[in-house]
Amino acid sequence: MDTDSNLKSILEQIQDHLCPLLDAYEQMLYHYLFRHTYLIGSKECVVGLKSLRYKVGLGTGMPGRPPSEEQVRVKIRSLESKGAIKLLERSRQGTRIRVFLPKEMENCVPPDQPEEEIDIENIDFSKSPFRQAIVTRENEMCFYCFRQLKEGQYEIDHIIPSAKGGNNSYRNLIAACLDCNNVKGDMDVEDFLRFLYRKNILSGEEMQDRMKSVAEIQHGNRVPPSIDE
Repeated sequence: MDTDSNLKSILEQIQDHLCPLLDAYEQMLYHYLFRHTYLIGSKECVVGLKSLRYKVGLGTGMPGRPPSEEQVRVKIRSLESKGAIKLLERSRQGTRIRVFLPKEMENCVPPDQPEEEIDIENIDFSKSPFRQAIVTRENEMCFYCFRQLKEGQYEIDHIIPSAKGGNNSYRNLIAACLDCNNVKGDMDVEDFLRFLYRKNILSGEEMQDRMKSVAEIQHGNRVPPSIDE
């Protein structure tokens, strides 16, 4: 084995994908052969089929009596037919057997499925866990007054209100503190920014910056960081 992680992966494949294809005797025989090949840095081993029935670790007691020699031979041939092993040659020392890992066996380990691509345009960012992505995009600050937003003390506000056809796309949502959200009500964003300017809450430069940011958000140029990465 190259690394512990590689061994872990192989053992997971044996348990998750190979074992369901084998009966109890076949599993015990495979584990014994695996123990005497890959765990000592080899792919092959020589075993005596007559004595193998006593070595596979069935335990003690009447229910754990070893299988017959014929049963072992049947299960060895079954393992070979399933592609788990290959009988290479017989000699006075025993039978040389090549052991295959689950990933080397045809149709044993399913291929990795490609990760499903997220269609960001169809995500409802008004719902968890995507709400936080909007807050993160605004650097944890209220879009309108730059107040620091604390967990549970903000709202996800619509640039175009829902009542006027606005959706829950990242292109139409911003994070606002509770005070700004309450005062804004149903005002359009541009009108509310002008209101904040008249109240000296925003400077003229800040108001223009917010106007520019609104346009960037609506054009899809400010993708929430957690989605963009």
